[in-house]
Amino acid sequence: MDPATGDTRWSHDVDGNFASSPEIDGDRVLVSNGSGVDALRADTGELVWRHEPEGVNATELGVAHGIAFLTVNVGDVVALDAPTGAVRWRARVGGGEFPGAEPDRPVVVDDAVIVRGRDEQLHAYEITDGRLRWSLPDRTKGGGTATVPPFAVRDSTGGLVYTGDGLGRVYAFEVATGTRRWVYDPPPGAGSVEVITAADRVAFTGGFDGRISAIRPE
Repeated sequence: MDPATGDTRWSHDVDGNFASSPEIDGDRVLVSNGSGVDALRADTGELVWRHEPEGVNATELGVAHGIAFLTVNVGDVVALDAPTGAVRWRARVGGGEFPGAEPDRPVVVDDAVIVRGRDEQLHAYEITDGRLRWSLPDRTKGGGTATVPPFAVRDSTGGLVYTGDGLGRVYAFEVATGTRRWVYDPPPGAGSVEVITAADRVAFTGGFDGRISAIRPE
């Protein structure tokens, strides 16, 4: 849409189940089409390329550093070259009894892409080659669970990724090492965390109880 007038400049019908996760990369718009990714010219809406992973359905899309990161229903995270649509790498998410990725938008901070698995862990991958860097929290060691889509940001102390759980707890991990920076335990009776965002050293959470909380660890 034209930002000055609100008039429609162009429209694009995806050849898939839905259109979601529109992302800008230079002079192109990338969008998940439910079966893969469509790359469009931002000025005209012309289809530049389309990538549809064989036999799978695509969900959410994140773009950074000229790479489009896509989660698919068979549980992988796929890295596509944003200018061409070529596959750079593909990595399996999680394992054990609940392998696969949740349909969240992948988040990128510094040199890692982070997705949430069905195993209730966050998984951090190197953006260059898809090598797994870490998987956290480790609930087998009392580390809690990740039931909230991750939010990642670089603040004054470095790259951090946040998640939370159904008990209202919030976790902050260092992207570089996976070290848990802090955990917030809410007072009794607090509702579950449904969404997290953050600014410099402050995490903001919201839930179905109608409250927004600002958390600043000391």
